[in-house]
Order: sequence, then structure tokens, then C-alpha cells
Amino acid sequence: MTRKIMLVLAAAVASFAVSAPAMAATHPSTPNDNPAFVQIRGLHKKFLGDFSGDWAHCEYVTKAKYTQAVSCSRGVTVSESVSGSVGFTDSQISGTIGFNVSYSTTVTATNSVTIKPGGSGWFDVGFRYGKYTIEMESRVCFLHGGCEPWSGPDKVTAQRHLGSTFHYFGTGAE
Repeated sequence: MTRKIMLVLAAAVASFAVSAPAMAATHPSTPNDNPAFVQIRGLHKKFLGDFSGDWAHCEYVTKAKYTQAVSCSRGVTVSESVSGSVGFTDSQISGTIGFNVSYSTTVTATNSVTIKPGGSGWFDVGFRYGKYTIEMESRVCFLHGGCEPWSGPDKVTAQRHLGSTFHYFGTGAE
């Protein structure tokens, strides 16, 4: 976590502590002289590779006695995904891994394939994505100094959308 974000969090906590309503005299309480805030950090970010998936059928090619040129144009919604978040928010994960893990959009792509006589199968659209892991830790710190120890690392896996891709799942492609 950058120093700027930690300072903003510290200011927000301090502001909250100052603006909090006073307790009524009938409720005994101990004032909090040292409000706390949470620090988050990411360790050991690792790129696992580029993958394709999230396949959706676009066009089925039936067997024919002639060469076929098949086109596919389809809009599909793509969303980043996270697994193993272990209590961290999407914004905390995004800040440590370096990209927006809550990104979602609809993309439309077009491609074509030529199929030899006698070929048949599905022409599908899917996505290319990069897969990453990062270990995340948190700890509680106090405005007037001192922090608790870092929690043990929790592994988070996230995928980042790179673009659309097509694949012909059949026979007879040129």
C-alpha cells in the first residue's frame, strides 16, 4: 500500500474519530486515545501465463460437399474474476495486483474460418486472459504509533482480460 493511501486512510479514521457523537453520560465508556486503521500489502505477485476460455458457441458448421466460409460476430460479456479473496475487497486486491479486478464489459468480435468439404463442428468465440497470483497480508496500525504483526499471507488468484479469441472445434478447417 502506498504511503499516500495510508495517509488518506489515517486521515479518514482520524476524521471519523473526531466527528463521532459523544456517548451519553449514562453509558460508561473508555475514550479511544489511539484510533486504528488497516494496512494491506501484496507480496510475491506471480504471472501464471496466458490462457483462453469462457467459450460460447457462435456458429455450427454442417457437413457439405463444398468449401464453406463461416463468419462469427458476437457480443459477449467479459468480467475479471478473483478467487481466494479471504476477506479482501475488490479495491484492495486491485490496488495490490495492479489492475481492476471488478472490470466488466461487453465486447463484440468478428472472425471467419474456411471449412473443407465434409468438415463440421462449432465455431466459438472466447477470451484470452492473463492469470496472476499474489499473496496478501493485512495488519492493524494505530494513529499514534505502533502496528500489530502482519497476518499470514493469503493467496489470491485473479485473471485479467486481454482480448477476444476464436476457435473452430470441428473437422475440415483449412
